[in-house]
Amino acid sequence: MEDFDVDALLDTIMSEVVEKPTIYSKLGGHDVFVKISTAFYDKLLEIAPTIPSFNVMFICPGATKEKLAQDQYEYLIQRFGGPDLYSQRKGWPAMKLRHAQFEIKKDDAALWMSIMQQSLEEVLGDKFPAEKAEILSALGDQAEDLITTREDGSRVYGPLDRRTYAQQIAELKASYH
Repeated sequence: MEDFDVDALLDTIMSEVVEKPTIYSKLGGHDVFVKISTAFYDKLLEIAPTIPSFNVMFICPGATKEKLAQDQYEYLIQRFGGPDLYSQRKGWPAMKLRHAQFEIKKDDAALWMSIMQQSLEEVLGDKFPAEKAEILSALGDQAEDLITTREDGSRVYGPLDRRTYAQQIAELKASYH
Protein backbone atom coordinates (compact mmCIF):
# COMPACT_ATOMS: atom_id res chain seq x y z
CA MET A 1 0.00 0.00 0.00
CA GLU A 2 1.32 3.38 -0.97
CA ASP A 3 1.83 6.18 1.59
CA PHE A 4 -0.11 9.25 0.97
CA ASP A 5 0.65 12.77 1.91
CA VAL A 6 -2.26 14.16 3.91
CA ASP A 7 -0.81 17.69 3.86
CA ALA A 8 -0.50 17.65 0.07
CA LEU A 9 -4.07 16.39 -0.25
CA LEU A 10 -5.36 19.12 2.08
CA ASP A 11 -3.40 21.76 0.13
CA THR A 12 -4.96 20.53 -3.11
CA ILE A 13 -8.46 20.55 -1.64
CA MET A 14 -8.03 23.97 -0.07
CA SER A 15 -6.64 25.47 -3.27
CA GLU A 16 -9.82 24.41 -5.03
CA VAL A 17 -12.09 25.90 -2.39
CA VAL A 18 -13.22 29.31 -3.49
CA GLU A 19 -14.60 31.45 -0.71
CA LYS A 20 -17.63 33.48 -1.61
CA PRO A 21 -16.84 37.17 -1.09
CA THR A 22 -18.77 38.69 1.78
CA ILE A 23 -20.70 41.93 1.72
CA TYR A 24 -18.05 43.26 4.10
CA SER A 25 -15.28 42.59 1.59
CA LYS A 26 -17.30 43.64 -1.46
CA LEU A 27 -18.08 47.06 0.02
CA GLY A 28 -14.47 47.68 0.97
CA GLY A 29 -14.25 46.67 4.61
CA HIS A 30 -14.13 48.43 7.94
CA ASP A 31 -14.00 52.09 6.88
CA VAL A 32 -17.10 51.85 4.71
CA PHE A 33 -19.15 50.51 7.62
CA VAL A 34 -17.80 53.27 9.87
CA LYS A 35 -19.00 55.83 7.28
CA ILE A 36 -22.44 54.19 7.02
CA SER A 37 -22.92 54.17 10.79
CA THR A 38 -21.64 57.73 11.17
CA ALA A 39 -24.05 58.93 8.48
CA PHE A 40 -26.82 56.94 10.16
CA TYR A 41 -26.29 58.53 13.58
CA ASP A 42 -25.87 62.01 12.10
CA LYS A 43 -29.41 61.63 10.76
CA LEU A 44 -30.94 59.72 13.67
CA LEU A 45 -29.67 62.01 16.40
CA GLU A 46 -31.17 65.03 14.64
CA ILE A 47 -34.67 63.58 14.99
CA ALA A 48 -34.25 61.42 18.12
CA PRO A 49 -35.48 64.09 20.55
CA THR A 50 -38.81 64.23 18.66
CA ILE A 51 -39.41 60.46 18.55
CA PRO A 52 -40.24 59.08 22.03
CA SER A 53 -38.72 55.62 21.54
CA PHE A 54 -35.59 57.02 19.86
CA ASN A 55 -35.26 59.60 22.61
CA VAL A 56 -35.23 56.85 25.25
CA MET A 57 -32.88 54.55 23.30
CA PHE A 58 -30.37 57.04 21.95
CA ILE A 59 -30.45 60.18 24.13
CA CYS A 60 -29.20 58.88 27.45
CA PRO A 61 -26.26 59.43 29.77
CA GLY A 62 -23.00 58.19 28.25
CA ALA A 63 -24.49 57.54 24.81
CA THR A 64 -22.30 59.60 22.51
CA LYS A 65 -22.65 59.53 18.76
CA GLU A 66 -19.24 57.88 18.56
CA LYS A 67 -20.20 55.07 20.97
CA LEU A 68 -23.52 54.48 19.25
CA ALA A 69 -21.87 54.40 15.82
CA GLN A 70 -19.16 52.04 17.07
CA ASP A 71 -21.72 49.59 18.42
CA GLN A 72 -23.55 49.69 15.11
CA TYR A 73 -20.61 49.44 12.72
CA GLU A 74 -19.01 46.64 14.72
CA TYR A 75 -22.31 44.77 14.64
CA LEU A 76 -22.79 45.40 10.90
CA ILE A 77 -19.23 44.36 10.14
CA GLN A 78 -19.76 41.10 12.00
CA ARG A 79 -23.22 40.53 10.54
CA PHE A 80 -22.06 41.00 6.96
CA GLY A 81 -18.95 38.85 6.95
CA GLY A 82 -16.18 40.81 8.63
CA PRO A 83 -14.36 40.17 11.88
CA ASP A 84 -16.44 39.61 15.02
CA LEU A 85 -15.55 42.96 16.57
CA TYR A 86 -18.92 43.37 18.25
CA SER A 87 -18.79 40.01 20.01
CA GLN A 88 -15.20 40.56 21.07
CA ARG A 89 -16.13 43.81 22.81
CA LYS A 90 -19.74 43.30 23.93
CA GLY A 91 -20.44 39.56 23.84
CA TRP A 92 -23.00 37.71 21.79
CA PRO A 93 -25.16 40.25 19.89
CA ALA A 94 -28.54 39.02 21.21
CA MET A 95 -30.28 41.99 19.60
CA LYS A 96 -33.76 40.94 20.68
CA LEU A 97 -32.65 40.78 24.31
CA ARG A 98 -30.71 44.04 24.06
CA HIS A 99 -33.79 45.84 22.72
CA ALA A 100 -36.44 44.11 24.85
CA GLN A 101 -36.47 46.88 27.44
CA PHE A 102 -37.46 49.54 24.91
CA GLU A 103 -40.85 50.42 23.46
CA ILE A 104 -40.31 49.82 19.74
CA LYS A 105 -43.34 50.05 17.48
CA LYS A 106 -43.73 49.19 13.81
CA ASP A 107 -43.40 52.87 12.83
CA ASP A 108 -40.15 53.13 14.81
CA ALA A 109 -38.70 50.14 12.98
CA ALA A 110 -39.78 51.61 9.63
CA LEU A 111 -38.20 54.96 10.47
CA TRP A 112 -34.97 53.23 11.56
CA MET A 113 -34.93 51.38 8.24
CA SER A 114 -35.56 54.58 6.30
CA ILE A 115 -32.59 56.22 7.99
CA MET A 116 -30.43 53.17 7.24
CA GLN A 117 -31.47 53.23 3.59
CA GLN A 118 -30.64 56.95 3.35
CA SER A 119 -27.26 56.30 4.98
CA LEU A 120 -26.43 53.48 2.58
CA GLU A 121 -27.38 55.70 -0.36
CA GLU A 122 -25.30 58.59 0.99
CA VAL A 123 -22.18 56.48 1.45
CA LEU A 124 -22.47 54.03 -1.46
CA GLY A 125 -24.37 56.07 -4.04
CA ASP A 126 -25.47 53.90 -6.98
CA LYS A 127 -22.69 51.37 -6.37
CA PHE A 128 -23.40 47.92 -4.97
CA PRO A 129 -27.19 47.75 -5.58
CA ALA A 130 -27.39 44.00 -4.88
CA GLU A 131 -25.43 44.32 -1.64
CA LYS A 132 -27.53 47.29 -0.48
CA ALA A 133 -30.68 45.27 -1.18
CA GLU A 134 -29.30 42.31 0.77
CA ILE A 135 -28.34 44.53 3.73
CA LEU A 136 -31.75 46.21 3.76
CA SER A 137 -33.56 42.89 3.52
CA ALA A 138 -31.59 41.37 6.40
CA LEU A 139 -31.90 44.46 8.59
CA GLY A 140 -35.58 44.86 7.67
CA ASP A 141 -36.28 41.34 8.91
CA GLN A 142 -34.33 42.07 12.06
CA ALA A 143 -36.02 45.45 12.65
CA GLU A 144 -39.40 43.73 12.39
CA ASP A 145 -38.22 41.09 14.87
CA LEU A 146 -37.17 43.80 17.35
CA ILE A 147 -40.64 45.33 17.56
CA THR A 148 -41.64 45.08 21.21
CA THR A 149 -44.86 47.08 21.35
CA ARG A 150 -48.11 47.06 19.39
CA GLU A 151 -49.66 50.35 18.25
CA ASP A 152 -52.18 50.11 21.11
CA GLY A 153 -49.27 50.11 23.59
CA SER A 154 -49.48 46.44 24.58
CA ARG A 155 -46.26 44.47 24.58
CA VAL A 156 -45.59 41.95 21.80
CA TYR A 157 -44.03 39.54 24.26
CA GLY A 158 -44.27 39.49 28.00
CA PRO A 159 -41.81 37.19 29.77
CA LEU A 160 -38.81 39.37 28.94
CA ASP A 161 -40.51 42.35 30.55
CA ARG A 162 -40.31 40.69 33.96
CA ARG A 163 -36.52 40.60 33.94
CA THR A 164 -34.23 43.57 33.67
CA TYR A 165 -31.85 43.91 30.78
CA ALA A 166 -28.92 43.27 33.14
CA GLN A 167 -30.56 40.02 34.32
CA GLN A 168 -31.18 38.92 30.74
CA ILE A 169 -27.56 39.54 29.73
CA ALA A 170 -26.25 37.83 32.90
CA GLU A 171 -28.42 34.79 32.12
CA LEU A 172 -27.28 34.81 28.51
CA LYS A 173 -23.61 34.98 29.51
CA ALA A 174 -24.07 32.20 32.07
CA SER A 175 -25.56 29.94 29.41
CA TYR A 176 -22.45 30.30 27.25
CA HIS A 177 -19.83 29.55 29.92
